[in-house]
Amino acid sequence: MSETPSEPDFSDESRKRQRRWLRVLLLASLAILLIAVGAELPERGEPSRRPNPAITAGPDDQFIAPGERVGFLRLGLHISAVEQRLGRGKAKPTQSAVLYRFDKAGVTCGVQHSQVAYVLVTNPALHTPAGIAVGSDADLVVRELGDDYEYEPLEKPPATPNGPKPNAFTLHYWKDGIHINMNGDKVESILIMSPTTN
Repeated sequence: MSETPSEPDFSDESRKRQRRWLRVLLLASLAILLIAVGAELPERGEPSRRPNPAITAGPDDQFIAPGERVGFLRLGLHISAVEQRLGRGKAKPTQSAVLYRFDKAGVTCGVQHSQVAYVLVTNPALHTPAGIAVGSDADLVVRELGDDYEYEPLEKPPATPNGPKPNAFTLHYWKDGIHINMNGDKVESILIMSPTTN
């Protein structure tokens, strides 16, 4: 006796089973797609910001790398190496650090134990890879660095007697090691220091 190939089962029960499997397959595909998309979204509470482009150190670049360096000035660099490149700085002792001002370069280094602990930038030629520099507007700062900052109002005297008080404040990006001093909607100076979890 030879077996004959069975004919496909097109009964209602068979069709219902095929539809159920198709629904399960579609639901499983949808679940995988949602998981994949969810993995690409920022976690709740994570600041929305653009990723930092890679910064390569050049001997004379003009980049501000938050939490790392300003041009060749790396955090932790010995002050003698800084003065070899920029000339003798104007030293001013403070309670927490010695400040070395380099007016031609437009930077001030806060030095502790002969090493650069932070750098204050007032030179508009120095900028982050995203273009944030002295003179940039607040919109660019928030678009590039995100909204995960601590706002600190600053008390500054009026520019002229009886004049309006400036709208000065600092945006502290503690986790990134960059602090933006604003006057109105313009960047007045940028402070680079080691990131903290403040």
